[in-house]
Amino acid sequence: MIGPRKTPSTSSSSSTRVGVSPAKKAGTSVRPTTTTRTTATTTTKPSSTTTNPPRVAPSSSRVAPSASISSKPPSRPSQRPVPEDPYELPFQSLAVSSGKKSAKAISHRPTPTETLPTESTPIVHEFREVGPLRRTLKPNWYTGPVNPDGKVFDSSDRNLLCMSVEGNLCVVGSADHGLQEYDITRGMLTRSLYAAKYGHTEWVTTVAHLRDGTGRCVSGGMDSKLCLWDARIVRCKDLLGHTMSISVVKARSDGIIVSGSYDKTLRIWESRAGREVGVLRGHEAPVLDFVYTNNCILSGDREGTVKIWDTHRGDCLRTIKRHKGQISALCGCDDEGLALTGGQDGVLNIIDLRTFDTESRVLHRSERGVGALTNIVYSNHVQTIVTAGADKKMQVIDARSGFNVRTTLTDHTDFIYGMISNEELVISTAGNGKLQVHDLGSDSLLYELVTGKNAIRCLYADESRLVCAGDEGNCIVYNY
Repeated sequence: MIGPRKTPSTSSSSSTRVGVSPAKKAGTSVRPTTTTRTTATTTTKPSSTTTNPPRVAPSSSRVAPSASISSKPPSRPSQRPVPEDPYELPFQSLAVSSGKKSAKAISHRPTPTETLPTESTPIVHEFREVGPLRRTLKPNWYTGPVNPDGKVFDSSDRNLLCMSVEGNLCVVGSADHGLQEYDITRGMLTRSLYAAKYGHTEWVTTVAHLRDGTGRCVSGGMDSKLCLWDARIVRCKDLLGHTMSISVVKARSDGIIVSGSYDKTLRIWESRAGREVGVLRGHEAPVLDFVYTNNCILSGDREGTVKIWDTHRGDCLRTIKRHKGQISALCGCDDEGLALTGGQDGVLNIIDLRTFDTESRVLHRSERGVGALTNIVYSNHVQTIVTAGADKKMQVIDARSGFNVRTTLTDHTDFIYGMISNEELVISTAGNGKLQVHDLGSDSLLYELVTGKNAIRCLYADESRLVCAGDEGNCIVYNY
């Protein structure tokens, strides 16, 4: 949901500013904080955390990438011969087909699905054994960025709603209908993705790089269209098919693009030809988000329904209705064959993708019994799940001990808008412009960055950089 934009602060800043907007922004600083934690078995107690914990030597180990979208899912029936009926064609065949059939003619028909009962089924899951923790992060990740003010790109005088980073390129989309592309290594604006003949006519709500090394990206907006942008010049191809606002778009390195919309569908596109090759129908409410996990697409809608799709055939494998209110968070645990969903009811559902058993946990509720679970991340380095909610709390869940809450972190004092994991670290942002970095090894707050006075909605992190953007209209890059 996109709320009204708060009035940005007009206080001065010593940050390095790069961009085209003269908008003022509050400075960014690192300051020591006091960590307050509540464990599942003890009462709340404060514990002091210094801003200079011991440095940890980096390692060269990396996590393996997820499987390709066209891979055959495990534990599924053997593949049928490709039938003559175009509705039955798998995504892979559609993507490489040279025929000129219209997208409507090759839309997929979802198979009959089973709606699971409302009772929670305890999941007995054997997690893989992990060896000693191997770190690839720069040591400064545990103490704070090199420049606590960061490099600030003045992108717009309106809210920044979406962001995508690939290599040195960062693209942000705004409520001003445009996108800005930056080289975050050289610290300069490279392109404004908006022209009289090209671009969006409404808010830009989602953007993703194609992950093919070309620098191309695809954006979606409230004008119901996708724009597939050229890598070098300000020109795009409009991908038309959706009839309402685009909520999410994601791209794979094999050229497949998937988009979800308020028109209750997900659509599959082939980026090389710039055409639609499939439609996933079945949701009865606007599709808000989806994730790839274990050769499946997990999608959630505004009425709390989750659908699991086979990415090879386009079949709907299961429909799960367990949440009250809309789906507000989705997460896949690729290495473990699990999927996680969060709802406006404050409930976390854990789904075993092999058996479709589902276990529920009520994690974020106020004294009045209401509250949303807004974010879920899974760190496979330490096999830990972290959730964030409208109650301003973060719940740390040990996945190996029956999905029980290990620790409750209460360091945020405002609504938590964004959260990502970076190995054993969790980075989270709140509506008051504060960004916090927690260590899941010690369940403690390492440090806090003050990026401004308004919400940070978008986050990206790798071994040496942290990039964030939000309602200040600025994109900030921290180097480690």
